[in-house]
Amino acid sequence: MPLRNYKEEDYETLCAFLIGLNQQNGMHINWNWARWEWMYEHPEFDKSLTESIGLWEDGGRIVGAAIYDMYFGEGFCGALPGYESLYPDILAYAYKELRDENGFGFAVCDDDEALIETAEKAGFVKTEQSENILRMPLDHDYSSVLPEGYAFAELDPVKELYDFQWLLWQGFDHGDDRAEFERENDFPQIPYFRVHFNPFLSVAAVDRAGEKGSYCCLWYDEKTDY
Repeated sequence: MPLRNYKEEDYETLCAFLIGLNQQNGMHINWNWARWEWMYEHPEFDKSLTESIGLWEDGGRIVGAAIYDMYFGEGFCGALPGYESLYPDILAYAYKELRDENGFGFAVCDDDEALIETAEKAGFVKTEQSENILRMPLDHDYSSVLPEGYAFAELDPVKELYDFQWLLWQGFDHGDDRAEFERENDFPQIPYFRVHFNPFLSVAAVDRAGEKGSYCCLWYDEKTDY
């Protein structure tokens, strides 16, 4: 299968690859199309490196990929069912092109014995690092009661960028000094627009003064079951 490097016009095709990768089983559910989209417009994602992403194609369709995660050194290696023979090439490419000074690491599902064996043959060593994937059934009772003085409200992180960034600033323990926040973030900023983001699938808890106290959002595509 021919190898080529990622181009900006491959964005949707790569999303389709990641959707197809997870349709038959959950072996790669830790790296799905929504994670790719969230990461692609994240302020810490180094877009100058995207041409280093390796893609393997068959008949114009992406069947394998090696993608770095935010920076070099960690990433994702995947191949569609039926194309597992690509894994030695994918792992070799990832180690050569996507590593940092400490090497290259990627997550493998504990049940993916074939990929684990391939990785070990390629010289990869299992570490203590792990990722836990949590799943909640849709028939669960998700009703909730907010503390007194709070109400649910929509929060569009594109249209309300300042409020959104201020909420994240506090939520990730940077403190509550608004002047320092504005200096560090150099407002006004250009919003990060994600292609498939739906603001109606995001919600915030807001107090009586209109201050956002918490936020949650999700990505969903009707072609998936997650």
